[in-house]
Amino acid sequence: MNLKLIISTLFCVWLLASCASSGIAVNTPDFQNQFASGKIRLTCQLGCSGSAGFARQKMRNLYNNKLWMDLAKEVASIGHENDQQYFYLGAAASGLGYRNAARTYFSLANSTTFKCAGSFNVCDGFNFPADINSWINALNTADAKDAAAKNSVPTNRPSDTQRPASVLDLK
Repeated sequence: MNLKLIISTLFCVWLLASCASSGIAVNTPDFQNQFASGKIRLTCQLGCSGSAGFARQKMRNLYNNKLWMDLAKEVASIGHENDQQYFYLGAAASGLGYRNAARTYFSLANSTTFKCAGSFNVCDGFNFPADINSWINALNTADAKDAAAKNSVPTNRPSDTQRPASVLDLK
């Protein structure tokens, strides 16, 4: 057989395999609990980089439009591990009020060795780690506001009527 044909065939098989998703099942009853508790882990690297590349614009649009659960499901269903994908999970968790989960995902974004700004910058306008740290600071500010509000509740107003500060209020 022709060596060129074999190499071309193997390349095509590899390319198709890289577009196959190795993500997490997102239409299960447990997905939201796993997401909200910060337990989602993205474990696919090169094998799903094609799928992640094809979905980049969709994920950025979901982020821009604050469609947080849709963003979390899109990221998790692909399962591609890099700082930007964990950043998206952190933003989605924060937007939905899951602050502890958001901190976990932002920490994973900062610590993963897989970066969107590698040989080619495919960070879609984000500046990491600065944007990750900006969200972490907003979470810390929201927590501080909540703590201050809880400690200064007037005696004639029940504390359960206090609305927690949202990270989105701070952005």
